[in-house]
Amino acid sequence: MKLNFGRLQSSFTFRFVVLFALLFLATAALAVSLFARYSRLEAKRHIRTDLVASLEELLRDLEERGNMASQFSQFISSAESHAEFPGSGENMRSLEILISERAKLNGFSVDVVSVFPGEKVNDPVLKKALSGVANTALSTVAEGGKPLSLVSAAPVISEGEVARVVRVTFPIDRSYLARISRDLEVEVTFLSGGLTLATSTTCQSCLACFREVLSREETRRVLSEGKRIYFEDECTPYVHGGVATLVDSVGDSPLYLVLTREISPYLNAYRKGVLIFSASAVGFSLAVILIFGLSARRLTKPVKELTWMAREIAGGKAGLTVPVTRRDEIGVLQESLNEMSVKLKETLEELQRRKGELEDLTEELKRANEEITRWNITLEEKVREKTAELERMHGKIVETEKLAAMGRLIAGVAHEINNPLAGIAGYAQYGMEKLRETGGGIDLETAEKVREYFRIIHELALRCSGIVANFTEFSASKLEEMDYFDVGEVIEEVLALFEKQFRDAGISVVRDYDASAGKPYGSKEGMKRVIENLLLNAADAMPGGGTLTVSVRRGEGEVLLVVEDTGVGIPKENLGRIFDPFFSTREVGRGTGLGLYVAYSIVKRHGGDIEVKSEVGKGTAFTVRLPVLTHGRET
Repeated sequence: MKLNFGRLQSSFTFRFVVLFALLFLATAALAVSLFARYSRLEAKRHIRTDLVASLEELLRDLEERGNMASQFSQFISSAESHAEFPGSGENMRSLEILISERAKLNGFSVDVVSVFPGEKVNDPVLKKALSGVANTALSTVAEGGKPLSLVSAAPVISEGEVARVVRVTFPIDRSYLARISRDLEVEVTFLSGGLTLATSTTCQSCLACFREVLSREETRRVLSEGKRIYFEDECTPYVHGGVATLVDSVGDSPLYLVLTREISPYLNAYRKGVLIFSASAVGFSLAVILIFGLSARRLTKPVKELTWMAREIAGGKAGLTVPVTRRDEIGVLQESLNEMSVKLKETLEELQRRKGELEDLTEELKRANEEITRWNITLEEKVREKTAELERMHGKIVETEKLAAMGRLIAGVAHEINNPLAGIAGYAQYGMEKLRETGGGIDLETAEKVREYFRIIHELALRCSGIVANFTEFSASKLEEMDYFDVGEVIEEVLALFEKQFRDAGISVVRDYDASAGKPYGSKEGMKRVIENLLLNAADAMPGGGTLTVSVRRGEGEVLLVVEDTGVGIPKENLGRIFDPFFSTREVGRGTGLGLYVAYSIVKRHGGDIEVKSEVGKGTAFTVRLPVLTHGRET
């Protein structure tokens, strides 16, 4: 089927060219903007670099002149001091005159200042020299109305009452600053205490700007740290860039050195580059747009055909084709779309055929699903019946285990109590027979035996009471007085009770206490029962002797008490039941199965927990975790 292109929009090429032109011009404008911004930043960076270099050169010049002034003052001071020695006065005077003339040729002025006793001196440089220390500094001398000067002073060694100081001065005046300004192409200004001490500029508004910049708290803080600042001022029709640094102090005020230079020469050079770049960008953009506009129609015509074809296929007219008129990528696209259109028509026909087959298959699946649903209902009923039967059997098993445990408990308690009761009955019988034999009259020997019988009866009765007390611990026993306690001390108290028993059984005890573990809050007596049960349980696991390790460590907000033995271990199937009441693997008469349960209950009431790890044949480790509390609150 061939196509009719009469419905294609004729404005497509124009819109495509306009869109391309707008995008290209926007890109060019962005490039020009970025280049202009970069040029301005480069200009500022360049002037900042030049200003810093000029500042370094000026500081070096001042340093060299300071060194020269220091040398002149010390040479002249030495000559003046030696002139008073006999035999050398004339030579020293000649040397002093020669050095003074040399200093004047280099722009320095030399004078000898005499200070009488009690005379007040305001110049800090002279004051320091009078104390015997030669020094050099920038200074203003109020007495003579002198400008800012580089002053070096050295004391003259003399035995007279009048102190003398050689002072060498280099004036930082307008002529010096004008020469520096001409050589470095900068304006130089010295400011201190809000006043201009020396400057090469005649721009009063510029000086006001400098003072305003240096009056800022942040500026003074940065300069006081020995750093330099760069700034720009627009106080005049011309923008200046400046750099400032702290060079010295005048009295109590810091002395700042400021160098400035106009930015406009730098900006003009970069603006010229921006204009050239902009003109080139505009010319190139127009040329590209013109070339693209001329070739756009030839490029977009086959695109229009393909667009129309795609719309028709999307409307359901599969099988349409367009003539292949090009040998480039557009031609490949035309061939591909033609092939796709033909295959799409074939695919739609195949899908229509398979749709009928799928409908038949869906009907069969529907019937099979109904059959599966009926089977599911029957299966669910059978599962419910089996589940109910299993629950009934599980309940019977649980009741049987409880009855068996209760039987073991009763047998054990009965055995434990029967032994002391038999003793009580036997010794009571012995006592009655002794009394009957004496006929009411008791001699001393018989009285002693009867007293011994009653003592044994008393001990056996106490034993029965203890057995009953241990038995009742399995219920919610009351904890004793609560307070902070040291776990290590409690362990030592309990170990003292069993020391002989463990030694006789061949059990060695290893202690490992961390003093920084902290103190938990709880019942010290209750914790004794916990430790006693754990130690006895460990001892029972080592009938042939072994090593019992007791350690106290610090955890995250808790104290860890670990009792570890090298005994027979606990089988895996019993690990989940060792803390159950009545559970015991011992024979009847050797325990009630309540020891670990009582220990577990006490630890839980302290807000803690007990963990157990065991390996048959290697041993068992119980870990008690107790929270560390501060003022009743967990830390």
